[in-house]
Amino acid sequence: MEREYKMIVVDDETAARQYALKQIEWERLSITALFEAENGIDALEIIESLKPDIMILDIRMPGMDGVALLEELCRRKYDISVIGLSGYSDFGFAQRAIELGVTRYLTKPTKRRELLGVLEEIEGKMSEKQKGGEEKKEVSNLMVQKAMDYIALNYRSEEHTSELQ
Repeated sequence: MEREYKMIVVDDETAARQYALKQIEWERLSITALFEAENGIDALEIIESLKPDIMILDIRMPGMDGVALLEELCRRKYDISVIGLSGYSDFGFAQRAIELGVTRYLTKPTKRRELLGVLEEIEGKMSEKQKGGEEKKEVSNLMVQKAMDYIALNYRSEEHTSELQ
């Protein structure tokens, strides 16, 4: 079963949020829930309660900016894929955002195709991560079953039981 993802768009500019929300065919990417926030404080509340998997984040906003939000998310150890956006080519902000785990940093205005490509990449990585977890679970269960079969075969008789004592 394919997992469904939740996403939040955080930007102080309403037009920028609407552009991001309307430019992509979200269902195609298995993104079924979309949220928006106009600042880092509102975003943090949404993230705490709704736990989105992906965030498109404007780095420069009044109040709690994108970098401060990323720092807080790192402190709280949230697992969220982040696309950083900025209308400024401020290397310091971009560098700090990347240090804090931003998956990709894009400059505004972002082209639809570029944003879609990054979102597809993130969705692919999350799907692989989920499949990897399922495979590990199957391998673990197989290993447990083999161990149980071995124990049943080799330690069931009284002869082997006395050897263990």
